[in-house]
Amino acid sequence: MDLYLYIEDMQDLSGMELHLSYTSAPLQIIAVNPANMLLGSSTFYKDLEYGDGMIRIIAANSDNFNEINGTGEIVQFTFTSKEAGSAYIMIQTTSPYLTQLRDSANDTLQFIVRNAIVDVY
Repeated sequence: MDLYLYIEDMQDLSGMELHLSYTSAPLQIIAVNPANMLLGSSTFYKDLEYGDGMIRIIAANSDNFNEINGTGEIVQFTFTSKEAGSAYIMIQTTSPYLTQLRDSANDTLQFIVRNAIVDVY
């Protein structure tokens, strides 16, 4: 099962540290890859074993990854089903798992989080 992280109306995104949690009983993470708007990122670090049900992603500006403006997919998550049930997928916004988005001046960008519940079969 593939899930995508989207951004909407982004202005001047130059770097990010993303902390995502998910219900690990019904889901197992298989892969995390840059999607459309981050395909040029030369810095795309992912830690799939950051903790039980936790993923950390760091992406940064380089010569090929200019500031991101607009709306679209930035990350593709591939999960497999371990058992049927519901799973929460959440972007973490509090310390110590603080998701941060930065602009080209290294200032913090404000964002609104939309978490998800998925049915796993």
